[in-house]
Amino acid sequence: MSNTQERALSIKPIISYPGQAEVDKTYLMTIDLQSSDEWPYEEEEYPIYCMLDTSPLFSCEPLGEPAVVLHRFGGSYGPAEFLLTAAQKEMEGEITVTLVNNWGMPIRVLNLDITQAVTHSQEIISTHERVTSIPQKSERNSSINYNRNPYILGSPIRKPEMLFGRQNIFNFIQDNLQDDAKFILLQGQRRIGKTSILNNIPFFISQDEVVFVTCDLQEHAYSTLGEILHAIAHAIVEQLQLENTILDSLLNADSENIHSIFTLVFLPLVYEVLDNYKLVLLLDEFDVVSGNETKNAVEFLRFLENLVTQQEKLCVIAVVGRYLDSMPSLLQLFKDSPIIEVGLLDQLSARQLINRPAKGILTYEPDAIEAILKLSSGHPYFTQGICFQLFNQARSEDNWKVTDENVRYIFPEVFDTLQAPLAVVYDCLSILERVVFSAVAEAQQQNTSENPLKLLEDYGFVITYALKEAIQLLINKDFLNINPIKVKVELIRLWLLERHPLRDEILQLEIHDSPDSPELFVGRESEIDAAFEQIYNRSHLAIWGGPGMGKTSFLRYIASASPQVWQEHKLDSSQAVIVRFSCKTILPFTPSGFWKKVLSFLKHNLYTEPGLQTKIDTLLAKGKTSIDSLRQVLGKLGQREKFLVLLVDDFDVALVQNPEYSEEDMQNFFMDCRNLAVHSAEARHLSMIVTSLKRLNQLLRKLSPNASPWYNHYLFLPLQTFTDTEIDQFLQSFNKPITPQLLEAIGEITGGNPTLLNIVSPLIYRELESQNPVDTQEFVNKLESSTKQFFASIWHSCSEVEQTLLMLFALSGLRERLHPRLRFDLSDFNLILTQMQRELTQLEEQGILTQTFGEAKKIYSLSSSIMELWVIQELQQTDENWLQAREKVFLNLMSHQQLDEFATAIKWLWNNKNHIPSNLEWFGKLVAAIQQIIES
Repeated sequence: MSNTQERALSIKPIISYPGQAEVDKTYLMTIDLQSSDEWPYEEEEYPIYCMLDTSPLFSCEPLGEPAVVLHRFGGSYGPAEFLLTAAQKEMEGEITVTLVNNWGMPIRVLNLDITQAVTHSQEIISTHERVTSIPQKSERNSSINYNRNPYILGSPIRKPEMLFGRQNIFNFIQDNLQDDAKFILLQGQRRIGKTSILNNIPFFISQDEVVFVTCDLQEHAYSTLGEILHAIAHAIVEQLQLENTILDSLLNADSENIHSIFTLVFLPLVYEVLDNYKLVLLLDEFDVVSGNETKNAVEFLRFLENLVTQQEKLCVIAVVGRYLDSMPSLLQLFKDSPIIEVGLLDQLSARQLINRPAKGILTYEPDAIEAILKLSSGHPYFTQGICFQLFNQARSEDNWKVTDENVRYIFPEVFDTLQAPLAVVYDCLSILERVVFSAVAEAQQQNTSENPLKLLEDYGFVITYALKEAIQLLINKDFLNINPIKVKVELIRLWLLERHPLRDEILQLEIHDSPDSPELFVGRESEIDAAFEQIYNRSHLAIWGGPGMGKTSFLRYIASASPQVWQEHKLDSSQAVIVRFSCKTILPFTPSGFWKKVLSFLKHNLYTEPGLQTKIDTLLAKGKTSIDSLRQVLGKLGQREKFLVLLVDDFDVALVQNPEYSEEDMQNFFMDCRNLAVHSAEARHLSMIVTSLKRLNQLLRKLSPNASPWYNHYLFLPLQTFTDTEIDQFLQSFNKPITPQLLEAIGEITGGNPTLLNIVSPLIYRELESQNPVDTQEFVNKLESSTKQFFASIWHSCSEVEQTLLMLFALSGLRERLHPRLRFDLSDFNLILTQMQRELTQLEEQGILTQTFGEAKKIYSLSSSIMELWVIQELQQTDENWLQAREKVFLNLMSHQQLDEFATAIKWLWNNKNHIPSNLEWFGKLVAAIQQIIES
């Protein structure tokens, strides 16, 4: 804590005050702060309280809470404001300003010189920055008719008369308390007003049978259970005005006994004082403690679950600002508890929020109210932010009527005022959610909301399951409307267009996908040489490899290679026109759509050839494009001594029929591709590199028995898992020491898969950089959660037969980890494998399986130990219905007797979850290797 306090001193006070005042006049004094260093705190906001000693010069009245709330984006939510009324006689003296942190400790004391005199000249307003005072003239007469801005920004609402709407939430809480609910959860976006609701529960809920105690858990993200219990106990004693002696039992308790003392000693003493009243704990920022899946968090949740279950006179109402599905431990423990969403205000409540705070001072014309509501959509914080700026504008212009023109006029100031809360909302999103959010905002601008992801396709993106899931997550988090898909709050949409345009977010995504960066691309030297050799000879290459092998990264490397790399391979990059896209972006896939995509990207990349661009526009305008259209353009490229490098990702999509793509269409398409590449005059102006999950000849055999294979003009080249040397080369890019033990452990959990290596490496190096002992459970949980989506993608890419083999290998691996007396029988396992050699070979070629030799036979296992754990966890979630649905697939691989043995092993998982090794045991070697480096 001492380090935090030391960093908190790095602030710059900016104070406006009357350096020379007129007797008996009233002045506005403002205190604002700027952080002048890197933000040092875990929390996003940090309040500094301002204590003024103005006697005998002035009487002082704070306008609102006397605090400045700093935010981590720089600056504050606005100054603290005070009205100073000068004494009725001439004098000189000082105003003392004491800045106090959240713990009540003074961090800066400032003395401001004041001269008071009987004068009718314009008052002098001084500004204090750091330790200097700079006299300057006031731009307005602050001594008359000063109206305080009644709209609240930065601080939760604590007065019930300032809280509008939310009656349905208070009714929900009241009903559940009467039904003896033990745990009630309020969930909503950040800045939606959850803390304000929590603060006002005592004013809106009957207290005939309950007493409320509020405790903010914001500062306890990394606190132990004992520290959290101390904080809750102090809040109970302080707010209920109990004797401090009640705390003695806790203060003297050690960390091992504090849980039982809190339950068996402290709470009974509190209940005794409360008599027949029930204690309701109001826990703010509950997800700060419970949502990070650390060992401390899990311990706290389990303790709380037991506590509220056992204590009849205790209830907890908690507030969370994160999406519940991202907090599995919290969701699991309180899955049967009442949960209510805190969302936008209804129209009536939003209108009250606009009108009532400034009633009698500021008048809003009906069109102005509609303009505000259109922008804020009833979001309480953003509504207040807009009204806050409108009030400031009215005060500065002394014009107390607001029109819709005024609303449009203050738009830039609104963005500046709300930058921090808007950024807080935005920063809670994943990189994919941000890209999709900006895409929806831009699609709405272009009136194409029916399919906002089409914009991403235009940028060459593959519309993956992850992108579609990102849209659904934004809908679930209440950021998007559906039918059509639109940004729910117009102000957020306009802010996205201005501050986070789609092109910038796509660039950030490209940077985020670091393995695709040429600077971080490692290994694959021989494959790169082969690719450039094919380009040099205007020949063609078919790259294939399993999920995560870096096929897309490989194409991106070729597309973005520097001119020097091209020169090293005796090529001139200025002659190459590169087009790269994925067949997944052509929905549904058709030959015409394929050639249209090629021509569209060609046009985009030929910005130095306006004549050719015009030619392509003419071809595209004819409607249905064909290979002949491309041949015409290739001929023109050849005349300019240029050639096309066509990089096509996910080419296996073209091997799947759809309602608009028949078997005949497929045959003609591949024959056209072969004729263009081999027999046409334009072939010398084209080199094509395609990627697929498996060999093209494995995906589709001969299309015509009398013709040459459609794929035999390609050189086949697999992308395989990284070797130990390539893994080491990849890890060296982080400039950290790599011990043989760590290299071996990383190899075991990743299996040399480049994508998996890229996922886990930053987590590992974060631990190495911290130089603190590894919190093993937290670290392992992060590794596990960060890889789940990747393993799911591998799983879905496998056939049902391949999935069954992966289950068998995972069960076999688990069996070896169990105590001999617990092992289930898999004696017929090897017999099944002898019949599946082709599938085993394909899984090995894709890097999903690996083999070793022992006792004169091949021994297969999953390449990644983490995937073994993932498959086991998936099997644990199955049931009898799942077994019956899969029975037909299983019987294609095994006999009834073997199926019984297999089913018995799966059922053993259902019934023996406590005997399955924890995830720590799967990662023990890695944790030990990291700890060894930290301690050395």
